[in-house]
Amino acid sequence: MKPSFQPLAYNVKRTGIARRRAVTLIEAIAVILLLSAAAATSMIYLDNDFLARRTASAATIQVGEVLQLARNTAISNQTYVRVSRGSTELKIHQEAGPIEPERTWLIELPAGTKIDGSASEIIFKPVGSANRDLSWGVYHGDAYGKVNVSPVSGNVQWSTP
Repeated sequence: MKPSFQPLAYNVKRTGIARRRAVTLIEAIAVILLLSAAAATSMIYLDNDFLARRTASAATIQVGEVLQLARNTAISNQTYVRVSRGSTELKIHQEAGPIEPERTWLIELPAGTKIDGSASEIIFKPVGSANRDLSWGVYHGDAYGKVNVSPVSGNVQWSTP
């Protein structure tokens, strides 16, 4: 009487499935093609425009956060805070108030970054509002971002490249 099951080796031969230990030429060519396509795609992102966009994005976020910090400082210290832009830096000046004395900070911008826009300075009031509408463009090479301040609420918004 024969057993009702067949040994594993017999099933492998019968179904045509065999263990292999090498890679076929077609598989090797497919892997090489996929790797070269991935390398070519990544080279597109490593050009100067990509680096300019990255620097402009970081500078836009930095300018937006500096303006947000100035607004928060004006609210928390119950005083007027002025932010003015220079050619390579932002200057924050806090007037003396009931909580803190007068102070000034300089914030350096990344090299090659330029800011232009509607006004060269803005003043945040103790309630958080601003003295004017502000719209600055932050440029690095051909890439740029935008920073806007609403005068009524003092809210700061930015958009990166």
